[in-house]
Amino acid sequence: MNTFEWERKVWDKAVDFDNNYGSQCVDLARDWLKFAGLKQFGPVNGAKDIIKNIDKNCFIIAKEPGEGDLAVWQTGTYGHVAVVTDVMKNTFFVMEQNGLANGGTGTKAYYRRYSRNDRSICFIRGKK
Repeated sequence: MNTFEWERKVWDKAVDFDNNYGSQCVDLARDWLKFAGLKQFGPVNGAKDIIKNIDKNCFIIAKEPGEGDLAVWQTGTYGHVAVVTDVMKNTFFVMEQNGLANGGTGTKAYYRRYSRNDRSICFIRGKK
């Protein structure tokens, strides 16, 4: 699923989808799902809870990234989620906010590259 128009909309903006706790990574993921016309996942305490709160009729868990997937890290207290924007041979790019590199509530959306070899990441792909 092409993410280009959405990327232009959110780049360098602090997205606070639910107007709670400032701009968190989960807010950016929810904004992408709304933009893409995909179903929202259920309530979560953090990004690592997303996988157990998705509707399996609307999403699949993928081993490899695809453009438009949610990349979910289930490590740490809350985990992390980002939107995959581009996939290369050994890496993939995401749009994220409140990530590990630029942590803290209130960060603006930015791009970051990750290794495809990181097996702590799973990918959630919407069915349309």
